[in-house]
Amino acid sequence: MIKSLCPTSKKSHFEFNFLSNLAKKKAEWDTLLPENHHLKSKNIEIYENNASTENVYAMVYENKQLIGLIYAQKINLSASDVNFSMLKMAGWGCILNTVLSKSCTLKLMVCGNLFRNGFEGFYFKENHNEQVVMAALNDYILGQNDIGGVLIKDCQTKIEFEKFETGNFKKLEDDFVMSLAINPDWKSLDMYASELSKKYRKRLQKIKESSKSLVYKTLNTDDLVSYKDEMYGLYSQIYQKQDINLGKLLPGYFIKMQEILGDKFKVMGVFLDTKLIAFSSHINEDTSHSEIHYIGIDYAFNEQYNLYFNLLYWGLEMAILEQKTTLDLGRFAQVAKASLGAKPIYMQNYVFLKKPIVKWGFSFFFNRFYTKLEKDLVFRNPFSNKAIKSI
Repeated sequence: MIKSLCPTSKKSHFEFNFLSNLAKKKAEWDTLLPENHHLKSKNIEIYENNASTENVYAMVYENKQLIGLIYAQKINLSASDVNFSMLKMAGWGCILNTVLSKSCTLKLMVCGNLFRNGFEGFYFKENHNEQVVMAALNDYILGQNDIGGVLIKDCQTKIEFEKFETGNFKKLEDDFVMSLAINPDWKSLDMYASELSKKYRKRLQKIKESSKSLVYKTLNTDDLVSYKDEMYGLYSQIYQKQDINLGKLLPGYFIKMQEILGDKFKVMGVFLDTKLIAFSSHINEDTSHSEIHYIGIDYAFNEQYNLYFNLLYWGLEMAILEQKTTLDLGRFAQVAKASLGAKPIYMQNYVFLKKPIVKWGFSFFFNRFYTKLEKDLVFRNPFSNKAIKSI
């Protein structure tokens, strides 16, 4: 059913059809989108049953004509979902618990996809200008009365969100993902290693040496089914160490991704004898870019076998052999990824929080977190001076 959205005394001239799933509207939804667009139903329905988030869809009509689509995920954020190690000092954890106490649990709507990078959460017909897009998004957000905040994630479109009537949207200036530009002259991991400084070249050799007793195997669909529980346990160990947890994958996710993406999705398992102790998943949706997606590690073996860094180097080696131009490494463990030569790519994210104490608390903690992180990144450059000049 299509219903008008009247969030305030001013009636919107847009109409919105709100959906909890796309079962009955899949054809109409997909028809509006360009071929291979990331918001095609097959790419987003996966999160209905394979993630802890709640999918929300909206079809936007103007003069009874479908002009746009909005995809969002809803989550409940509490103090237990924030795990900044530095917040444990100087009583900051106590402050955080006050900001996100049980009575102040934040219900957050994310316009976009928490589980993918560069996944803009809306699409409008090309003949609609930015003012129309902004007006429609503004009216849509004003209608979300059950939420305490909105995050517009990985926005590719130039829109002045700061001028929304919903309130003061704040740009997260320092949010970034790590990406490694691959030199086309590299034909192997050894050629990459030859351009590292002596310190980092020895480090790479030591890391690779530590994993010689391990067995690496590309997992097929049957393997993903067989090792589903083990993989979920390894992924959960990574999840629990993240600084902030905004939604969690469920056990069937990797099987479903294999089903949807086919050869564009690869999972590599790492075995000690017959025991799966780590894995990494990889997305190659075009010929030039590769993405290390989600990984899992048994931390009981991480230090001895340098599992985390070996997964990164394995992903880099695969990208080099497949002649990719960039390797996307994601948002977390930025300093570790910088040691491979990755650089920050800044993302356009905007957040609006209704409660002043929540807005203050998150501004305080995010500012301190990113200030510390950027200072650490400044000193990470693994390449020799000669290699820097040639890249």
